Amino acid sequence: MTDFDAHRIHELEQRVALVESKLEAITAAMNINFTVQPAAVDPLTAELHDLVAQGKTMEAIKRLREATGLGLADAKAQIDAMS
Repeated sequence: MTDFDAHRIHELEQRVALVESKLEAITAAMNINFTVQPAAVDPLTAELHDLVAQGKTMEAIKRLREATGLGLADAKAQIDAMS
């Protein structure tokens, strides 16, 4: 995954969250009972987010490389996009 890909995924995740927020507001205003279900997160992604939140960026990069075989630059770009 390139830096551009990781950045684009992050942008798309933010846009989806905004759309979901607006959808919830619209359905609430129309008295429609609707809630957005949280997206399923795979265990590796959850682990990486936890490591990044704890300030363990280097450990997250190492874990991602071990799990996926990504090179250092691609793994770093993907982890940087999480923060």
